[in-house]
Amino acid sequence: MPDPPPLKFRSEPNEQAQQERFSVSQTCAVCCRFNYWNVSSKNSVLVRELSEMSERMRIASVKKLSIEKRNDQLLEKVHNQTR
Repeated sequence: MPDPPPLKFRSEPNEQAQQERFSVSQTCAVCCRFNYWNVSSKNSVLVRELSEMSERMRIASVKKLSIEKRNDQLLEKVHNQTR
């Protein structure tokens, strides 16, 4: 019985395998960049919305204090007139 031919191992991968790895790595890189851009965009939108909400809250607080002060003045005026 003859011996089977020896296995031949290539020391370097063939060109098609290199191209496949390159295209897979490029696809992963593109996906990562897109995800980073998407998250970054959403973050900037959220930061802007938070800033706008904080400003509205500050304005509402100032208005509330003004109304409370005016209410106290009117109550004091009513108490002084009833005496």
